[in-house]
Amino acid sequence: MATGDHEYAAFEPLVTALEEMGRATEAETLLRDCIAATNCPGNYEVLLMELLVRQGRLDDAVEAVRPTFEDRWSGLLQSTVMMLAEHGCHDQALQLLEERSADWLEESAHWVPSNRWWLMGESGRCRDAIAEIEATPELEPEERGPTLAWLLAQDGRLDEAIDLLRSCSGDHATQLAGLLVRRNRPLEALAVIPGIAAGREAENRRRERNRRRDTWSDTGDNSGRTDESGRPAGENGRCADDPLF
Repeated sequence: MATGDHEYAAFEPLVTALEEMGRATEAETLLRDCIAATNCPGNYEVLLMELLVRQGRLDDAVEAVRPTFEDRWSGLLQSTVMMLAEHGCHDQALQLLEERSADWLEESAHWVPSNRWWLMGESGRCRDAIAEIEATPELEPEERGPTLAWLLAQDGRLDEAIDLLRSCSGDHATQLAGLLVRRNRPLEALAVIPGIAAGREAENRRRERNRRRDTWSDTGDNSGRTDESGRPAGENGRCADDPLF
């Protein structure tokens, strides 16, 4: 089946079966051969990256998909950035973003900055990220405040982050409640969480705002949006419909 009319549907379980049988090298060879032979290698490149990651070969995984990074339609840069971040390699992920061409960065301005700021915050460069945001006047107020609040909290400045969020317009109750809990103020945290009806209304407003802003990119990525913990939002439980931070 993996070499017939339904090759992609069968390829993933084939790769999994080979790997579970201790034949990961064979699975890797099959994937690389398929990538070289097909005109649409994107799905197979994802399988190859995931296989190499499971084998603990993070650098090989990055190199396997590096040729896709500036492909507008099937680029795997954001997936690679998320993979590296999940394994604690924030500086390496940040370097991949910083290596991109000026034209590509301009075209991808809808998601690269927020990813950079998040990675900088995770790698101990919160104050550098804050300085960049403060020097970005075009950033919308509803994004600026929560983003700065997350970076301030990441930098250990919880009281400043709480005060900033309280002054922000928009729906940031979950983020604010989380910070209040971290300051051992659980009753205040409970007080800021909206009831069910208000929460649903806020969620509908968020979804409608994201729909109007067309925050999903052509490749199906999440355009660099983040959830209220500061992590970029997207698939696999990463709050795909939440706004920036």
